[in-house]
Amino acid sequence: MGFMRKKLAILAGIGCLAFVASACTLSEHEVSTRYHLSKLREDPKYLLKLIIDGDAMDKGSPAAAAIREFMKSMEGVKAMNAALSSREFGQYMDKRGMGIRSGKDQRETPPADDAEGVPGERERSG
Repeated sequence: MGFMRKKLAILAGIGCLAFVASACTLSEHEVSTRYHLSKLREDPKYLLKLIIDGDAMDKGSPAAAAIREFMKSMEGVKAMNAALSSREFGQYMDKRGMGIRSGKDQRETPPADDAEGVPGERERSG
């Protein structure tokens, strides 16, 4: 009986050391990246949150690394398409002055002459 207890204690100790050693090899960056990646896989709308909050803008950030990894999957591509076509993303881009408001074209309405051809063409032909 005493030998079995000793053997079990040694095995438990080795297991704990292996766990601690593997945990030490993961950096804080890697742990954070894995966290963001798991959140992205659970809720693809989390991608939009990362984009709007600006967490994805820093190329070296854990969020950006997670997005790059997520985009390697078809699920990630679909989530990116959904995020970029969402109303929230359009509003975000409008606030930054880079978007098309509510999906409408921002160009001015062309003058009435433009509808018939080159502007000012009527004056020359008459």
